[in-house]
Amino acid sequence: ADGGGLAAVQARVTELLAAPDGGHAQTGLQLLVSLVHEFGAPTAGGALSWAEQTRARVRFQDDWLLAVFQAGLGQLQRLQQLAASAAPPPPAPPPLPPPLRAPLAQCATLLTTALSWDFDGVGAAPQASADGTAITLQQSSRAGLNASSVRPPPEATAWADVLGRPALLACVLQLHAAARCGGGGNGGGGGAHDDASLRHALRQLLVQLASVARRL
Repeated sequence: ADGGGLAAVQARVTELLAAPDGGHAQTGLQLLVSLVHEFGAPTAGGALSWAEQTRARVRFQDDWLLAVFQAGLGQLQRLQQLAASAAPPPPAPPPLPPPLRAPLAQCATLLTTALSWDFDGVGAAPQASADGTAITLQQSSRAGLNASSVRPPPEATAWADVLGRPALLACVLQLHAAARCGGGGNGGGGGAHDDASLRHALRQLLVQLASVARRL
């Protein structure tokens, strides 16, 4: 993985997510989802060998994955605050404002995809050569984005700090409750389909958060 190239992408995404009107946040989140897919689930073909793809994946996992997750988490919290500020006073239900629905669905997808990262690999772990210059991955143990339990390495304490926050689960639960209240789509004509997609994305995120390994 080209650290300089990824740093440039991160800087651009930061600009998109920090736009005052929030209008470019969805594009920034889509870029992050694409990055996680690109590095998290390498495929055959292209200019890189399997060893090179595996090496790039491990570097992305160590240097960038947590930062991507934290960027998505920051957007999730921002959207939750915007939703709360637009909510009517109790006891009326707090429906989610239509302009927030599409970015929120993309944000939930990003976080769920990052939490699906297969840290352990499928089967055997990647094997390093004796001199440490090469990493190979057996055909039957290619890692991907199919982990059903969130299992970062136990030494990765930063992941434990992020995933162990009670406020994270509370935030997702509040947003899911808001998404269930009222319809209205996202202003783009999607209507009920977009509402259902948003609720599904938030439920998938809740499932992944509930699957955090005990070893954290």
